[in-house]
Amino acid sequence: MSKEKLINEIEGIIDNLIEEGGGDLQREELHKLALFNIVYGYDENKYSDEDLINAAEYLGFEVDINEIEKGKSSRAR
Repeated sequence: MSKEKLINEIEGIIDNLIEEGGGDLQREELHKLALFNIVYGYDENKYSDEDLINAAEYLGFEVDINEIEKGKSSRAR
């Protein structure tokens, strides 16, 4: 996925989270939840390894793709 499309999806996730929270939360407070959404999409094969890494970088996190992949394998059982 292009970085631009990925960023648009991340921003959409954050916007949805703000709306669901009644608008009381700030964007930065939702970065971790947005990343959890991306990891879930990764588990469902919606996002690639590269997408996950780029999303984490955009949101200000570092991820260990090997650890996430191990978790994906165990969750798929």
